[in-house]
Amino acid sequence: MTTEITTQNTKEQIRKKILFQLTEKKIPLRKQRENKVKEKIMNHSFFIQSKRIGFYSAIQHEINLNFLFDFAHQKNIYLPYFDGNSYSWQPVKNQKDLTKGKYNILQPAKKTKEIFNPKDKKKDKKKYEKIELFFIPAVAFHMKKYWRIGRGGGYYDRLLQGENGLKVGIGFKEQGYLEHHKVDSWDIAMDEIWLG
Repeated sequence: MTTEITTQNTKEQIRKKILFQLTEKKIPLRKQRENKVKEKIMNHSFFIQSKRIGFYSAIQHEINLNFLFDFAHQKNIYLPYFDGNSYSWQPVKNQKDLTKGKYNILQPAKKTKEIFNPKDKKKDKKKYEKIELFFIPAVAFHMKKYWRIGRGGGYYDRLLQGENGLKVGIGFKEQGYLEHHKVDSWDIAMDEIWLG
């Protein structure tokens, strides 16, 4: 089920409307629907083949992907890190490596100097092993153009700058929408969207 929104709406209006619906109606059959997304991830050939995976620490209304830590012995796992000045993907071995960061969102406890920040011109890009697969949350996803509407801070748009790995938007069906809105120059579209 996608959310119907008039064409005059802005990203902020879409964000508010979908967040209101998620809060008021709750998410029916949430656990079963999270399991459906988990199953799709685990059976997808690109996930099976990828050695480096970036994902997120779920907050309210986001699908929990913590099961991916079970693959830390087979794959390199990365989560977003914010140090007050910049955003980057940092390696994590298990959930014990996480601490509360900005907005009380769990993030890697410390920054590893070796990790490449796409904006850092001093780093040797040849030594940086690119993340091959990203699972990205949002408040809303456009189901035809694959745009995502986040919480308004440009957090993931900055994190995904310069990244060429497959970008998969993850959410619930209630977070899908079809109407057009202004797209900003910094907005980064997803390659695929998987909704539970």
